[in-house]
Amino acid sequence: MERTGDHTHATCCQKANTTDSAAPEPREGVHKSQPYQCLECGKGFSSSQQLRQHKKRYLCKECGRGFVTRAGLDCHQRIHTGEKPFKCPECEKCFTTKQTLTTHIRFHSEEKPCVCTLCGKRFHIKCELKSHLLTHNGKKRYSCTQCGCKFLRLNDLKIHNRFHSGEKPFVCKQCGKCFAQSPHLKTHLRVHAGEKLYHCTHCGKDFSQASHLKVHVRIHTGERPYKCTQCDKSFTTSGHLKCHMRVHTGEKPYPCSVCGMCFSQSSELSTHKKRKHSGEKPYVCTVCDRCFATADDLKGHTKRIHTEEKPYPCPTCDRCFASSTELKDHTKRKHTEEKPYPCTICDRHFASSTELKDHTKRKHTEEKPYPCTICDRRFATCGERNYHSKQVHNGEKQRQAVVPADEPPALQTRLSALQSPLKPVRIPLVDCRHLLGEKITFNVQESKRVL
Repeated sequence: MERTGDHTHATCCQKANTTDSAAPEPREGVHKSQPYQCLECGKGFSSSQQLRQHKKRYLCKECGRGFVTRAGLDCHQRIHTGEKPFKCPECEKCFTTKQTLTTHIRFHSEEKPCVCTLCGKRFHIKCELKSHLLTHNGKKRYSCTQCGCKFLRLNDLKIHNRFHSGEKPFVCKQCGKCFAQSPHLKTHLRVHAGEKLYHCTHCGKDFSQASHLKVHVRIHTGERPYKCTQCDKSFTTSGHLKCHMRVHTGEKPYPCSVCGMCFSQSSELSTHKKRKHSGEKPYVCTVCDRCFATADDLKGHTKRIHTEEKPYPCPTCDRCFASSTELKDHTKRKHTEEKPYPCTICDRHFASSTELKDHTKRKHTEEKPYPCTICDRRFATCGERNYHSKQVHNGEKQRQAVVPADEPPALQTRLSALQSPLKPVRIPLVDCRHLLGEKITFNVQESKRVL
């Protein structure tokens, strides 16, 4: 091995001392098209220049990787130095090689020169086309041992296995978020950089991912390509359809780690934990200082309590509602026969999840978390407790509430406001005997007047 200047030349043939100017002689007994043969490995070459390049490689001092030309080594060393001399004129993003910049510019111009001859689909670069061709003529040789899914490429199987193992080796250095794939991390980094390359021509909104723009455009076009096979509903994304199908199947794959309650969507589980178990209420009403666990709760409270705004009218009747959720529930209960929420015990169906929940409590469980604070009766729903108070106790406000420690935190918060006793009101007495000429005595305890 020799060192020349700043680079190391790896000698792999017996003719290592041959200078660059002196070309080796063709050897006899080898193939005529490749007369120049390496004595170390036996490989043949058609020219002396190819043999010289084979014999002398440029090695990187950082990682030991070898290159045929010095230009290749210089380009590689930019990985270690971080140098990116090629700048995009459109978005000012920089790259280590001119070829990478040329490929990047195609994304701005939407140039796709690589065309599939079988289906006509176009791609930015050749490697994308090569991967696509496997879908036409490739066999899925790689199978997952856990779920049986098959893949065209071994790398796809490796990425798939991370979903079973939970491995996420690509970590964002700015926020610590982890990803299973390198492209997902690169896309995530655009959030920190504020980079949004994809522009909506309808409304001017920008997006960091092409897939996000594609879904957004469907708002303008009204396209809903994902249709439910059970009902007539359609959706803009496959994820929304998947969540909707759980309404029909009753699947609830997201259990609460605290109380075991299950939910059909991860967002519902997150909201449940905030409302029931964390006790955190960071959203404060600016009018009455009441606190809420979620922004939606605060928004709904403001509309219902502090404003008379009801911007959601029912198209069938004259009623208006403060939120789209209330309008949706009203439409299901009053104007449609759709009841997508089945009871798993008695096969009854309900128009809303709230009705199903109340039915389950009243009919199939002995749970009665709402106590009457005047008598000893308990009820399955808050509505039943309020109706009992009006009918039996003549609407008397319930003050002396005794809240068991095992009650839900939300119920404890509500009933704690009822625990303080009524404050006595002091009524001032005025001596009017000089006006009436009579002796008047007030018995405040018995609330009667004796002349």
